[in-house]
Amino acid sequence: RLYRLLDSRETEFASDHDAPKLSVSKGEVRFEDVTFTYSERIPAVRDLSMSIEAGRHVAIVGRSGAGKSTVVSLLLRIRDVDSGRILIDGQDISTVSLQSLRNAISLVSQHSFLFSGTIRENILVGKEGASQEELEAVCQSAGALSFIREMPAAFDTEVGPNGFKLSGGQRQRIAIARALLKNAPILVLDEAMSSVDGETDTAIGSLLNELKQEKTIITIAHRYSTVAVTDHVYLLDSGRLVAEGPAERLRRESSLFTTLFPGDRAAARTESAQIQG
Repeated sequence: RLYRLLDSRETEFASDHDAPKLSVSKGEVRFEDVTFTYSERIPAVRDLSMSIEAGRHVAIVGRSGAGKSTVVSLLLRIRDVDSGRILIDGQDISTVSLQSLRNAISLVSQHSFLFSGTIRENILVGKEGASQEELEAVCQSAGALSFIREMPAAFDTEVGPNGFKLSGGQRQRIAIARALLKNAPILVLDEAMSSVDGETDTAIGSLLNELKQEKTIITIAHRYSTVAVTDHVYLLDSGRLVAEGPAERLRRESSLFTTLFPGDRAAARTESAQIQG
């Protein structure tokens, strides 16, 4: 079954060479009446329409199974929609080459994969030939530089298969640094802050506020401190968009949102102010 799958994907990628390349001038992302179903009969995403403006930092939130990670898979064309369209700067992503689509998107997932090799080699996957100054700059932004310098061989420290010699938080910060080095116009963080401490979360939140001037940022998160600094929040439930707006407004108006983020509102506002400041 595995070989049949690989053969089918090989044919798909071969035909992909004739597809036009995605041209990203702004980074606007639109979902138009998108529906997608896995092998089960109940759609994971149904009739989903979202318009994410270029240069904005948005969050997608919802209970487990609401369709958040499915949205990421569809945007990257790991899965293809059953109906509807996904557009980037007005171009249907199903009509452009996969390579150009994925070149335009940097992804940091909850379970970040590291290759056997050194810290340097793992970060350089984002951009081959980057200088030492570039490496240190993105690691500083990702909150990784201090622990890397404390490693036995610094950037040339071996991480082991899938980075098992590093902690979960260290692996996550290296993955964030790798995505920042790639510098794609669209940045997707799928539970990327789940393994970092609060201080690092705050620092990265400040960085994202600066980065949104030049790229579109989509964050999937369960921490209110991460969601609070975004410009706009999309709330999903059972694959549908049930509410959207600024985080503070959703806290006032949506009982589902309040259930997801039940913490003290004053503390949440303080966290948000610290990050934005």
